[in-house]
Amino acid sequence: MPLIERYYLLFFNIYKYAKDVIEFFDNVQKGIVFIHHTLEKILSSRDGAQLLSESIYLYGVMLILLDSYIPGNIRERILVSYRRYKKDDDLEENEFNEICKLMQSTGLNEEDYRSSKKKNKKKKGGPPKDYPIKFFSRIQFPEEVINIILGKLKTEDIYKQSQYYPHPSHRSVAYATQAAMLYVMLYFQPNTLLNEKSTMREIVDKHFPDNWIISFYMGFKADLVLKWNNFPAAKAAIGNTIELENVKKQASVHLRHLEESIKEVKGFLREGVLVEDYILDHLQLIFDALRRANVTLRWCILHRRQAHKKLAEIIKISSKRILLLLLETAQMEYVLEREFNELLQNKEAKWTTAKTEAKECMKNLERYFSGEGALNEKEKDEQLQQWFGSMEARIEKIDFSDETTAGRKIQNIIQALHNVEEMPQIDTQPNVKHYLNKTRDLLKKMIRYVNIRDSVVVILNTVSDISYAWELIQEYVGEMQENIKEDPGVIVKMRSIFIKLSSMLYNPLIRIRQAETKDDVSVSLYYSSELVLFVRRTMDIIPQEMFNVLNKIIRLQTDQLRHLPVKIPEDKINEFAQLDVRRDLSHFTHEISKFTEGILAMKKTAIGAQEIDSKTILETGVRKELVRQISKRLNDYCIFPAGTKLNEFEDKLSKLATSLDGINRSFEYIQDYVGIYGLRIWHEEFQRIINYYTEQESNRYLKRKFHAHQSLFQKKIIPIPNYKSPQPSATTFIGRIIHELLIHTDPRKTIYIDQLSGWYDEKGKETIGLQTFVLLKKAIDVFGLIGVDTILSFIILKQLQGTVHVYERVLLEDKQIHKDMVTLENELTPTSTLPKLNVRVYDIVLRHKKVVRMFPEILANVIRIGRAQLLRRHITNQLEFSSKLDAHALSLSLQVMNDAVLSEIRENERDPEKHPYPINMIETEDGPEEVSLLSEMDQYLETSGMADPLEKIYITNRPLPQLGLFFFLFVIHHANRFKYDQNIDSLIRAQKNDQIDGIPFVVGIITVLKQFNIHQRRMFLRYMGQYVKMIIVTLQLNSKALRKAPSFPASVKFILRFLQYYTKYSSLARKEIETYIPSYIYSD
Repeated sequence: MPLIERYYLLFFNIYKYAKDVIEFFDNVQKGIVFIHHTLEKILSSRDGAQLLSESIYLYGVMLILLDSYIPGNIRERILVSYRRYKKDDDLEENEFNEICKLMQSTGLNEEDYRSSKKKNKKKKGGPPKDYPIKFFSRIQFPEEVINIILGKLKTEDIYKQSQYYPHPSHRSVAYATQAAMLYVMLYFQPNTLLNEKSTMREIVDKHFPDNWIISFYMGFKADLVLKWNNFPAAKAAIGNTIELENVKKQASVHLRHLEESIKEVKGFLREGVLVEDYILDHLQLIFDALRRANVTLRWCILHRRQAHKKLAEIIKISSKRILLLLLETAQMEYVLEREFNELLQNKEAKWTTAKTEAKECMKNLERYFSGEGALNEKEKDEQLQQWFGSMEARIEKIDFSDETTAGRKIQNIIQALHNVEEMPQIDTQPNVKHYLNKTRDLLKKMIRYVNIRDSVVVILNTVSDISYAWELIQEYVGEMQENIKEDPGVIVKMRSIFIKLSSMLYNPLIRIRQAETKDDVSVSLYYSSELVLFVRRTMDIIPQEMFNVLNKIIRLQTDQLRHLPVKIPEDKINEFAQLDVRRDLSHFTHEISKFTEGILAMKKTAIGAQEIDSKTILETGVRKELVRQISKRLNDYCIFPAGTKLNEFEDKLSKLATSLDGINRSFEYIQDYVGIYGLRIWHEEFQRIINYYTEQESNRYLKRKFHAHQSLFQKKIIPIPNYKSPQPSATTFIGRIIHELLIHTDPRKTIYIDQLSGWYDEKGKETIGLQTFVLLKKAIDVFGLIGVDTILSFIILKQLQGTVHVYERVLLEDKQIHKDMVTLENELTPTSTLPKLNVRVYDIVLRHKKVVRMFPEILANVIRIGRAQLLRRHITNQLEFSSKLDAHALSLSLQVMNDAVLSEIRENERDPEKHPYPINMIETEDGPEEVSLLSEMDQYLETSGMADPLEKIYITNRPLPQLGLFFFLFVIHHANRFKYDQNIDSLIRAQKNDQIDGIPFVVGIITVLKQFNIHQRRMFLRYMGQYVKMIIVTLQLNSKALRKAPSFPASVKFILRFLQYYTKYSSLARKEIETYIPSYIYSD
C-alpha cells in the first residue's frame, strides 16, 4: 500500500499543479488578487516571461514523461487499487474522478513509441494519430494565455542566450531552450500544428533551420520528423529542414567542424599553451573555439541516430570521433575553469603585485635620470626625473575597487609611456626602453586582471552546458571503456567529462533554489547519485581488465610457477629460477599497475552533492568484479548432474578449491601494486557472497521469503549475481552441495560407523568422511561451511516441525488414542514398579493402526534429523580444528570467555542480587547502551566450532503430553529392525534391504527430545529402564520354570546399545542411566 500511495501522490500532485497554474492565470486576468499586475505586464518582465512559460512547459513535460515511463493501463490499475484500499471518508470523490480522467490511458504503446517496433498488429509503430493533443486537453488552460506565451517564445529571446552565441550559425543553439518549450507548448495549441502553415514556417525557420532532433528536457529526445508526422502544418514546415540537400549540407558542415574542432582543441591543450598570459591575451579566440566545439558536439550527439532511413544513410558520424572531441573539449574547459577560478580568487593580489612592480620600474627610471649612485654615469636630467616620479605617483593612485576609472587611467599611462619613448634622450637608451616595455606589460596585465569578472565563468558554463545529453551519453559508455582499455592514461581526461556532465545539475535546480525550498537537497542528491552511477559503470572496465590480466597471473602461479623449497641445490638454481615465467609475471603485474595509476590520478572529484574518491571507485570496482568472479566459479563448479559419483563430487570440490585459491593468492600478490587491502576485501566479499546465497537457499524452508532486493547482503553498487539453478532440488550452490552430501549419506545405501566417523557403503568403502569436510573447507572456506551448517539447521527445523505436526494430528486430535495414552501412562506409573500386564500393556496404544501407520513418517523424519545432525557435527569439528590451527589465540580467548560467562550465569542463578546477569555495554552517541552478550558470543562460538549442534533448540512448541512415552513406544517398536555389529562396534540395520541406520536413528531421537522439557527426556529414560527390568524379570521367572540359564533377548540388547549411544551423543552421565537400569545389567 505505501508504494501505491506514492504513485497516487505523484498523480495527485501533477493534477494539483495544473489546477494551481490555471487558478493563478484566472486571478491575474480577473485582477482580483493581483491588483497591480496584468498578464502583459508580467510578460514584459524577463523573469516573469520565463516563469509563465516554464509553468505550462513543465506541466507538458510531466505528462509526456509520465506516459512514457508509467503506461496508461498501469496508471489505471494503480488508481483502482488505491480506490479499493482507501476509505470513502479519506477521498474527495469529484477530485478523485478528475485525477482518473487525467490519468486515463492514452492508447500509447510505449514500446512502439520508444523503439519504433511493430508489436501490435492492429497498430502501426508510433503514437496514436491525435497523440498527445487529447492528453494535453484533459485539463484546459486559458487559450488566450497560451497564445500570448507562444507569441513571446516565437519572437523574443527571453533567456538572453544570443549574447553567449553571437555567431549567426549558432542561433539555433542559442534558442534551444525556447525551441524545446515551443515543441511542448504547441500541443496545448493544436490548431497551430494542424493548420497554421505560416506560423509553423516562422517557428521552424527561426528555431529549427538546421536541426530536427531536439532535447526537450534533460536529455529526453524528440525527433520532429516522427512527432509532427500527424500534423500537416508542422510536417510541411519541418519538411524544408529535412530536404535531402539541406541535410547533406548540414551533415557535411558539422563533420568538417568535428575534425577542425578536434584539431583546434588539441592545439590549445598542448603543454604550455593554456597558461595565464596566453588566456588573458587570447580570451575571445579561446571562447570562439569552445563555442564551435560545443555546437558541433550538440548537433552530432543529437543527430547521430536517425529513425528516418534516408537521413540515416546521409548522416554517418563516428561515435569515436564524437567521444574524442568530447574528451578534448571537456579537458580544455576543465583547465580553463581551473585557471579562471584561480584568477578570480587571486585577482586583487595579482593586480597589486603587478602595480607594485610597475611602480618599482618608474622608481628605477627616476633614480637613473637623477644621476646619483656610484655606478650611474648618466648626467642628471631633472625634467625626466620629475616626469617618471609623477608616473609613479599616478600608478600609486590607481584604485582596484574602481574598475572602470582604473582601466581608463591605466590606458592613459600606457599612452604616455609610448610618447616618452620617442624622445631622443630615451630612444638611444636600451636599458630605459626595457624598463618602459616591462612597465607597459605590467599595466596591460593590470587591465586584464580588472576585466576578468564572474561573467567569464558564466559564459564558460553556458557554452559548455551538456544537459541535452543526460540520457544520450549512456550510448558512449562502451566507447569510453574501449578507450580506457587501449590507453589507461585517458582516465585522467575522463575526469573532465564527469565534471562537464555535472553541469547538468544546474538546470533542474535553478528554480528550486530560487524558491528556497527543502527539495534542493533531495533533487541534487538524486541527479548526483545518477551521475555517480554513470561514473561507476564507465570505470567498471578497469577492474574487468585487471581481472583479465589477473587470470593470466593465476595460471602462472598455479600451473607454471614452482614452489620454492627452503634449500635449493646449486645445480638446480636455474631450474627453480624460471626466468621466462617470472618475466611474464612482471609484465602482467605492470599492466595491472597502469590501470591503477590512471584511476588514482583522478584524485577526488566533486560531482554535484557528492564527492567521488578515485581510490573508492577503484576499490568498489575491484570488489564488484571480485564478487562476479567468485560467484561464477562457485556456481559453475558446484553443478552436480543426477548420478554424480563420489569421486566426481570430490574432484569438483578440489577444482573449486584450486581455482579460488589461485584468485586469493594472486589477489594478495597484486594488492601492493593496486594500492588496496586485498586480503581484507577478499574475506569481506566472500563472506557476503556466502551469506547472501545462504539466505536465498533458506527461502526454501521459510514461509516469509527474503527476496533479493530485500537482502541485507545485496548491494546496488556491488551486486551479487543470481544464477538459475540447473537442479530443482536447490536454489544455489550451497543447496546443491548439501543435496550431494545427503545423497552420499543416504541410509538406504550407507551406514554411519561411529568409530570411523564416516559413512560407508555395503562394500566397506567410505563415502563421506573426515577427508570430505577437509576438502569442503578448502573449497568454500570457513564461511561456506557455516552456510552449509545453517541450511542443515533449516532442514532439521523442517523435519522437527513435520514430526510435531504428525504427533499433534494423530495423538492429540484423536480422542480415543489420547485416552489410551493416558491409560497406558497410568498403568506404567510409577516407573519404579513393573506393570501388571507385562509386555502386553504396551498394546493398549500399539494396537491402534493409526499409531502404527504414523511410525514410518516419523521414522523417516527422525533419521533425516539424525543424519543432518551428524553432518553438522562433522562441520563443527572441522571449524574447531581450523580455529585452533589458524587462530589459536582467538580460540583460547573464546574458550576462556565462554567459561567465564557460564560461571557468571551460574552465580546469577544462585544469587541474582549479588551477581548481576552478564551484559555487554557499548558507547553510542546517546551514551552507554546494553547489547546482548550471549547472542554476540554465540556468533563467535559457532564460527569457531565451539557450539554443539546436539545441544541446540531448533523449535519452540507448546508442551506435548506423553511425548516421552510415545517415543519410548516408537523405539521399542523398531527394536527388531536393528542389530549390533561387533566388527564395527555400531548399530546397523538387521535386514539389508531396510532403509534405516542406527546412529542417525539415535541422534534423531536425542534431537527431538531435546526440543521439549527435560521432564519428557527423563520419562523416556524411565520407561526404557522399566521395560528392560520387566523383560529381565519375566525372563528370570521363565528360566527358573524351565531350569535354564537366562540370556538377554535381542530387544533388551538393542535397548542397552541404544542407551550406550544415547549417553555418548547427548553428553549424559552414565550415572544418570544407572538410576533407571541397574549397573550390573548395563555393564553386561
